[in-house]
Amino acid sequence: MVIVGFVNSTNITDGIDGLASSIGASVSMGMIVMAMLLGSRFTGLASGILLGSLLGFLVFNHYPAKVFMGDTGSLFIGGMIMGCAISDGQLIAVIIMSLVFIFEMLSSLWQRLYFKLTHGKRFFKKAPVHHHFQLCEWSEIKIVVVFFAVSLALCAVGVLGAIIK
Repeated sequence: MVIVGFVNSTNITDGIDGLASSIGASVSMGMIVMAMLLGSRFTGLASGILLGSLLGFLVFNHYPAKVFMGDTGSLFIGGMIMGCAISDGQLIAVIIMSLVFIFEMLSSLWQRLYFKLTHGKRFFKKAPVHHHFQLCEWSEIKIVVVFFAVSLALCAVGVLGAIIK
């Protein structure tokens, strides 16, 4: 259930040019650092491959996008991240690093629940939350940069947690 939920959260995040791929790249960087510190070759190699492919993709996917990822790409990002987390036994640390993906999914879930409970009122202007910020007149670039920065901070916390564990 955790794997399916997480993979779908990466898919939900893929709604703005460069958002899912930049957050996926930050999580990949965090997993590479964690793998180097914990001596896990497989996770380091797989995360490096994912990071390289995401950075290459970002060249064409930044705003305004010339190439789109689609469901196949976003689901692959989630699958790779979860595969590495489970194979390394670092599921909790990687979930901490990926909280931006999870928050995106939870914002959609909360919007749906709130809408049903209040008979038509909305908590966010639009879900997932990156679309809420768009309607608050944030530019796509600002949303991606802020979410990427938050993701990098969460990656630092996740790596520290894995080391301390």
